[in-house]
Amino acid sequence: LLKGNVAVNNVTINPKDPSEMFFTVGQRIHHTVDRGQSWSVTTLPGGLEPVLLSFDGNDTRYMYYATFTPLKKN
Repeated sequence: LLKGNVAVNNVTINPKDPSEMFFTVGQRIHHTVDRGQSWSVTTLPGGLEPVLLSFDGNDTRYMYYATFTPLKKN
């Protein structure tokens, strides 16, 4: 999935189904529903980076995330 050293920004595990997990690296959200046997990856548009991931406390079919856009150094 990922090679070398990477900074994982967020991790969240479905409280009702521990085989489902999300984690973020940079602009990418990685998702598994089979305890990490296979993964899907979504890249967020426009330089957005996720800073928070959370399953809905009432209905884990929904997950929320917050993003920011890193400032470029001049």
